[in-house]
Amino acid sequence: MRIINFSVQGMHGHQNISLNFNPDITFLVGANGSGKTSALRLLQAALAIDLLVLSSIRFSRIEITLDQMVRHNLIIYHDGPFLSFELDGAKAETKISLPADDERSVYQSTGRLSQYMEELRIRFLKESSPRFREFSNQVRPLFLGLERRTGRYDDEGIDDELMFRTKRVIGRGTRDVVEGIDNCQMLIERAYRKFRRTNDLNSSRLINVIVESLFDYIEFDHSMMGGVSEQQELQILVQRRKEIERFSSDLGGGDRANNQISNFFSRISDILEKNSRAENAVNIELLLNKAQIQRIMKILAEMDRQKKQSEKYYAPIKEITDTLNEFFNQSRKTVEVDSVGKIKVSHRGAQIPLEHLSSGEKQLLILLTHAHFSPNRGGVFIVDEPELSLHMMWQEMLVDGLLSSKTNNQFIFATHSPEIVGFRKANCVQVG
Repeated sequence: MRIINFSVQGMHGHQNISLNFNPDITFLVGANGSGKTSALRLLQAALAIDLLVLSSIRFSRIEITLDQMVRHNLIIYHDGPFLSFELDGAKAETKISLPADDERSVYQSTGRLSQYMEELRIRFLKESSPRFREFSNQVRPLFLGLERRTGRYDDEGIDDELMFRTKRVIGRGTRDVVEGIDNCQMLIERAYRKFRRTNDLNSSRLINVIVESLFDYIEFDHSMMGGVSEQQELQILVQRRKEIERFSSDLGGGDRANNQISNFFSRISDILEKNSRAENAVNIELLLNKAQIQRIMKILAEMDRQKKQSEKYYAPIKEITDTLNEFFNQSRKTVEVDSVGKIKVSHRGAQIPLEHLSSGEKQLLILLTHAHFSPNRGGVFIVDEPELSLHMMWQEMLVDGLLSSKTNNQFIFATHSPEIVGFRKANCVQVG
């Protein structure tokens, strides 16, 4: 997803704002009270259909243009007590009737306002057209406000909401927001479980490859009688001896297996050495050992495939660990992810609980973790005042740390910090 443009009319009853966004990062700059935070909250609420926000910030019209593989245009009208929606020129048949001020006060005083708004929202989604439902079910922007918590709907799809609507609405109302640090830990653990699950599946597949190779029927072919390709294959085999020994050790092979492997490679080395002196003998030995060599090469090919796949799933974990350490090393701390996916921070060997990190360290951990692992990866991240609690040096490093990742995210920041903006002044949009 990429947000191209956002405009709001009549915000707080008097303000009109129109914002164009860059595909990578946009900085909203302006004085306090210029409307940056309100505009961002309305932007996220409009795409999430967050009625609590849409009913609490006054406006008359919101329009958003975005790209979700195809370009879409969403308009929301706030006319008296009604909210009405228009998607790509087609108006939704259903309007949302918001509670009047006195009714809203009653729900608020009894603690049922969130639950009531959720009931209205679910009812609207159920009655929406399939096209609107499909649009709304796309990944939404993730909004990190000043309290650094994710919003109510940042990690849920519309279909999931409707499936579990009874539990959510009657049982406990809207999903409680998740504390930022706890959410970071959950996201990294989820990524690590995916990595481990892939490794477990790979182990099963490798065993199948070994068993299948034992029963491969190899028909005689004159091309088996040596040649340049045969010699190259043997050379590759010898070069990868260490990998095969390590693989044997991982499977529990002992001294007997190691001796067998050593003997096999000694014979292969002899074949390569005698190639120029006794060609016929070499060919016969190659022929006799061809089936075994092919089995080993097939196992190596599967090991290569699994290594590439494991690296793919582990790369984001390594990337965020390396990025965090670029920041944390300045305070002589190190960050690692342990064998169960837990974030571990230590100072000179002593482990530090995450809740004991400084506010700036927590802030950095939250921003980078969400950028790498949230369901919005490759989507839109809206952050209000990313400079909070960050030292000026960290502010200067932050944007590079976020944009250097391979997540292809779009970032929208509301900021007062020249250090956050850095040399990217062309990416600034004035508000107010």
